[in-house]
Amino acid sequence: MNSYFLNNFKTYLLYLLLLMPITLISQEVDCDNSVYISTHISTGSGLYRLQVDNGISNVEEIFVNNQQYHLGCLGYSVVDKMIYALEYNTYELLRINALGEITNLGVPKGLDTNLVYNSGDIFPGGRDFFLIGKEEAENRDVAFYAIDIFDLRATPLALVSDGDVRVQDMARNPIDGTVYGYDAQQQKIITVSLGQVSNYQFPSIQAYFTSLFFDKSGQLYGLGGSGPGTSREFFTIDKITGMATLLTNGPIGNDTDACSCPYTFEFYKKVYPKEVLPCQEVTIEYTFFNTSGSARTALRLLDELPVGLTITSIAFQSESNKFNARINSGIGTNLVDLSRLEILLGRKNKITVRAEVDPEVQGVLSTQAILENLPLALNSALPSDNIETSTLADPNFIEVINTETPVFEDNIVFDCDKNTAIIVAPIPNANTYLWSDGNTTPSITVDQSGIYQVEMETDCKIYKAEIEVDFNVPDNFLEMGSTIEVYQGATFSIPFETNLRNIVQYEWSADNLVNFSCTNCANPIINTLSSSTISLEITDEQGCIISNDLLVEVNKSKAIFAPTVFSPNGDGRNDYFYLQGTNARIKTIRIFDRWGTLSFENQNGQVNDLAHGWAGDSQGKQLENGVFIWYAQVTFADGTEEVLSGTITLIR
Repeated sequence: MNSYFLNNFKTYLLYLLLLMPITLISQEVDCDNSVYISTHISTGSGLYRLQVDNGISNVEEIFVNNQQYHLGCLGYSVVDKMIYALEYNTYELLRINALGEITNLGVPKGLDTNLVYNSGDIFPGGRDFFLIGKEEAENRDVAFYAIDIFDLRATPLALVSDGDVRVQDMARNPIDGTVYGYDAQQQKIITVSLGQVSNYQFPSIQAYFTSLFFDKSGQLYGLGGSGPGTSREFFTIDKITGMATLLTNGPIGNDTDACSCPYTFEFYKKVYPKEVLPCQEVTIEYTFFNTSGSARTALRLLDELPVGLTITSIAFQSESNKFNARINSGIGTNLVDLSRLEILLGRKNKITVRAEVDPEVQGVLSTQAILENLPLALNSALPSDNIETSTLADPNFIEVINTETPVFEDNIVFDCDKNTAIIVAPIPNANTYLWSDGNTTPSITVDQSGIYQVEMETDCKIYKAEIEVDFNVPDNFLEMGSTIEVYQGATFSIPFETNLRNIVQYEWSADNLVNFSCTNCANPIINTLSSSTISLEITDEQGCIISNDLLVEVNKSKAIFAPTVFSPNGDGRNDYFYLQGTNARIKTIRIFDRWGTLSFENQNGQVNDLAHGWAGDSQGKQLENGVFIWYAQVTFADGTEEVLSGTITLIR
C-alpha cells in the first residue's frame, strides 16, 4: 500500500470518526402519538413524553440531563423531525433531538427580548415558529412573531384581538387546520389566525390551562388546573362549547408547555375489479386523506402500471380545482406521472384512472404508486397502501383470467329492507349485454330468488355467466349487549357486532352527560359520572341505517382500602404502601412517625398506582420497623372529597 493511499485512507477514517457524533446528535423525533410537555421547576425544566390516542397513557420523564434550560413555547417541525423551544429567560432558540440533546441556536434576529413569550408553536409547514409576546407590566399580549427556524429571522406581525388577551398556548387541529389557544385573561378557548385572536364565540370555563395539544382524531386536550400555579391535570376540551372534562393527573410544575405531531397523511390505492378479462377495463383509485394541519402542495404522483395496461382516462375529484395538477404522462401510456399536486385537508381528494387490459395479457399483475415531496415527518416518498388489506404500504394485485365463463364477485347488492337486489354484470364495459329476462343493460333489479344468466360481448370474445340470488338472508343487525357496569369516572369502550358492510358513518349519543373521545368513530373511549343509555347509529354506503342502545350502570361506591402492614424489603411482594380502591384522585397523602415527624408526602396521585406509593424511606434513608400514621385527602370522580387516616406497620 503506497504512502499516498495510506495517508488518504487515514484521513478518510478520521473523517468518518468525526461524523459519528454528528450522526448521533441528529437523531430524529418520530411523528407519532407522542406529546412532549415541559414543566418549570426550580432548576430549569422537566420534560415529559406521553402517548395520546383516545386518552392519556405512558407518562414518563425524559431528557433529565438538560434541566438547566427553562423550556417554553415547544413546537415540532415536520421538516427535520426535531422539537424546538424558546429559552424562557434568555430568548435563545433551542433544538432538541430524540436523545434529549439540546443545540442552542442563539437569539433569533429581530425578536423583541423585552417581552415575555408564553405561547408558541411550529405550524404544519415545519419552518415557521409563531410566538405571542406579552408586555409583563401590562400583563397582556401585544406582539405576534413568525420565526424562520432555519435562518433564525423573526418577523413581527400585527396582533389583533377582541380585547386584552393573555394567550398561554396554541395548538392546530390536524383535521381542519384551525389554531386554538387558551386566553388566561378571560379563561376562554380562542382561535388564532396570523395574529388575529378571536374569543367571542366561546364561553368562559373554570379550568385554567397552560398547555394545549391535539390527538390525530382532532380531540383537543389541555393540561392545567383550577388556577395559576396549581397542580396539573389533563382534560379533554369540547372545541364547540369549551367544556373541559377531567381525565387524569399530569406532571407537577409551576408552568407547562406542550407540543405534539398529530399530523397524518394517508395515501390509499384501490384497483377493481380484482379479477379482469382481456379487453376489460380496470379502475385505479388514488385516495388522499390529509389530516396534516394544512394543504400540501407541489407533490408528485408516480405509478408505473404493469405492461399490458393502457391508460384511457384520468379524472380528478376534489375541491381543489382538479388538484392544480400537471399531467406529465397518462392517457395512451402505462405511466401515471402527475406533478404540482395540491392536496387540501380532508377526505375529499381522489384521482381515478381507468386502463384497458390488452387482449394477450394474463396472469397476476402487481402495481404500487409513490407520492413524493411530502415533509420528512410525513414520509417524503410515501408508497401507496392497498386499502383492502390490513398490511401497511402494500401493493395492489390484478389477476387477468382467460375463461369463457367469468364469475360474479360481490355483484349482488340488496336494498336495506332485502326486498329487491341489483345484479351487476361481471364485465362493466362490454359492448353488449343480454340477460335471461331479455334486459340489455349492465345491471338488472330483481325481487325473486333464482338463477340469472347474462351474455356479454367484448372486443375479444363473447362471455357467459350466471349467478344465483337468494333472498333468504339475515336482516341487518347491530348487537351491543344489554347492560354493563362501570365505576364512576372510569374509562371504557363498547364493543359491537353487525353484518352491515362498508360502514361510512358512526354516530354515538347518550341520554345523559357522557364524555366521548369522539362521536363519529367506531370505538370511542367513554367516561361518565352517572348511569346512561348510550346509543349507536351506523350507516353503510347505500344509506342503510341501523341503530341500537346499551344501558351503562355507574357504580358510585367510594370504597378506599389501605393495608395495615407492608414489608419494603425488595422481594417484589408488598414492598409499597399505597391506597387502593375505586377511581379516585389523591390530592395529598402524608405519613408521620410516632413522634409526629413527617416521613413521607406526595401529591396528585391516583389510587392503585405504585408510582405514588411509599417505600418505607425518608430523605433517601430506609426507616426502621415501626408503626406510622397516615392522612390522605381524596377526591372522587364526582368531585366530592374525603379526609381519610389510619396506621401502617413497617416490617422489613
